[in-house]
This record gives sequence, C-alpha cells and structure tokens, in this order.
Amino acid sequence: MITISKVKHNKEGVYIEYADFIPRLPRKGESAALAWLTLKCPEPPAPPFLAALQALAEDTAEICELPGDYAARIKVSGLTIKRGEGGTKVVITAQMELYNSDAPLNLNTPLTEAPIGSALETKMNAVCHEAELYIQGERLQASLFPPEADEDEEAAGALH
Repeated sequence: MITISKVKHNKEGVYIEYADFIPRLPRKGESAALAWLTLKCPEPPAPPFLAALQALAEDTAEICELPGDYAARIKVSGLTIKRGEGGTKVVITAQMELYNSDAPLNLNTPLTEAPIGSALETKMNAVCHEAELYIQGERLQASLFPPEADEDEEAAGALH
C-alpha cells in the first residue's frame, strides 16, 4: 500500500513523495522494507489530478483567513501530509492571482488538522488517489486509437 506524503504540480511537472513496502529478502523477523520514494516527472497529469488539487482552493482561502471569493483566484499547486499519533495534518501550497502585479502571491497554509470524516480529509484522500494513479502511469496523453476505431476493428474482425 502506498502512503503519499507530498504532491506538487508546477510548470516543470509533477513531484510526489511516498512510502511503499518493497519486498526483499527478509532479515531476521522482517518480511518487507518500507522505502521512501520520490517521483519527479515532466509529463502532465490527467485532468482529475489537477481537479483534485484545485478542490482545495476554498480550504486554502478559509485556512489563510481570506475572503471566500478569493478562492476563485487561487491555484493550488501542492499538498504536504503529516501523519502521526495526533492525527493527520496538511499544508496546502498555492498561488493567488493579484490584480496589480505580474507575479502571484505564494500561499502556504499553516499546518492544519484534517479530522477523520471531514471535507478536508476527503479532498486530501482524492489528491492521494490521483497521485497513486499518476505513479501507476495515468497521465495526460493522447490515445493512439480512439474508442470508435477499436469498436470498428472488432466488428470487422468478427466478419472475417
């Protein structure tokens, strides 16, 4: 099972830090090793990945004590997750468009608790799910064979 600890997306690509159990020759009393891994990839993510991150915009505005309408100007680019005995806590990284500046305002929320069953935890889990799919190879890429072409080929093959 993969445990995501950091997800970032920017113009350079996607960066994910995660832990996974790697099967290996066991030492005395051990069956697998927990390995901390990093994936840095320039391939653009699929739209649901970006949507999961962006779903945290309202939370970012609320946590940073900004007016609610500011959420429309916030672009979420990262999520850091800290898990421990005291529960799960997150830091959201985002950029907010400014009207009178050429550069955005960089935002990092304070370390914030994501209580079990909360909307924030649900959104965090959605980001983690999309990050796992990205690790498994789901990216934004054109299909070589449109679905209609596949069906036409199958129908043609059935006639022969």
